[in-house]
Amino acid sequence: MTLEFTIPGLRVVSAANLREHWRARAARVRKERHNFALGVLAAGVGDQLREMAKLNRRLEVTFTRRSPRRLDDDNLASGLKAARDALAALLGVDDGSDRLCWHYDQQKGPAGLLVRLEGIG
Repeated sequence: MTLEFTIPGLRVVSAANLREHWRARAARVRKERHNFALGVLAAGVGDQLREMAKLNRRLEVTFTRRSPRRLDDDNLASGLKAARDALAALLGVDDGSDRLCWHYDQQKGPAGLLVRLEGIG
C-alpha cells in the first residue's frame, strides 16, 4: 500500500541556523506541527493514514521538500523534524520506532512538501 500527498505552501526552514529564544523556538515548532496536520486534513488523506497505521507493517516515509533554494542534508533533516513528529503522532507511533524508516529529498520549485508513505515487509 502506498500513499502520496502534497502540502502546498508548507515552508521548511533550516532550524539549525536559526538563533531563537527557547520560547520562540517552541512556538515555531508547535506552529509547524499544526500546519502539517492542517495540510494532511486539506489533502483529505486522514482516513488513509489511519488505515496505514492499523497495518502491522513497516512504513518507509519520504519527505521531499520543494523550495527555490536547497538546504544541505543535515539542515534538511533538522528542518523536517516537526513534520516528522507530526506524521508519527498522526500514525500513533513514536518517530524513533523501528516501524518507520525516514528518507529526505528536495526539489527546486515553489514552497511545499511532498509526502510518500509505502508499506514494506
